[in-house]
Amino acid sequence: MNCFISKHTDVYYNLALEEFLLKQKSEDFFFLWRSEPVAVIGKHQNPYKELDYMYTVENGIKVARRLSGGGTVYQDLGNVNFTIIKNTDEGKQINLKQHSKPIFDALRAMGLAVEYSKRNDLLIEGKKFSGNAEHVYKNRVLHHGTLLFDSDLEVLEATIKAKAEKYQDKTIASVRSKVSNIKPFLPKSYSIESFQEELLNHVVDWNSKFNKIEELEYSLDITKYNSEAWIFDYTPKYKMENHFDFEGQPCVLVLEVQKGIIKYIKFEGGNDSRLHDTEKSLLGKRHRLSIIKELLTNKNSLPNKMLINFF
Repeated sequence: MNCFISKHTDVYYNLALEEFLLKQKSEDFFFLWRSEPVAVIGKHQNPYKELDYMYTVENGIKVARRLSGGGTVYQDLGNVNFTIIKNTDEGKQINLKQHSKPIFDALRAMGLAVEYSKRNDLLIEGKKFSGNAEHVYKNRVLHHGTLLFDSDLEVLEATIKAKAEKYQDKTIASVRSKVSNIKPFLPKSYSIESFQEELLNHVVDWNSKFNKIEELEYSLDITKYNSEAWIFDYTPKYKMENHFDFEGQPCVLVLEVQKGIIKYIKFEGGNDSRLHDTEKSLLGKRHRLSIIKELLTNKNSLPNKMLINFF
């Protein structure tokens, strides 16, 4: 198994790298990587439902959709991701506990009292610091997870503040857990870089088939992963119902969206021509911040504070 640390901190590059190594290569790989601030949703999730989306926009936090299922995670440069890609026997691809065991063993060797949860997340003193997910492609499996080393947990909590009550759909909702960084529990002091290096060395030393290499550079096409079509439009169809006050009167916005397109829109309770004009203007448009913002500010003269009610 080829093992390395990715030098790239662009989440879209690293997600594309995972898919490339999974589908275009036949060797086994293990690598560590980090990202600039980003919320990464599972393949079949709704970003607007899982996140405080306007918070991500206002604070420069990217949104990404990964290839695997499972729940939403927040990543920043204080978090270490691990990825294992390997050939497996048919029918034995999905095994979260087995595939994360090299990480479990390495963290134990570094002095952490790590435990598995019933969901096969990794815990320390009962708090989650690592979630895992998998994706199968033919006879190969992609297993990846997060390691909260020294992340900003306040930003994490604000980012993944779900708005599930507004949305009706068949997406898989994240299971929220109490989380913790692992840095305070380590018996000696590490920088994020030295932590990665020692973690990788332990994984390689404890597994005879693991071989440490320099990162391989590939010319990857990242347009799938950084496209709004993949991040937003891939979401299964959903209905949003949002209650708010407009010009001192109670109002309800109802949206029905399929493949990113607004198929139905209605303001209930609002008696204002601008709202009715907005219905006509947005029907058939994409449920996207940039599109709705341009319409509200340039055409319908609705106040800027209205924008938040669409997400």
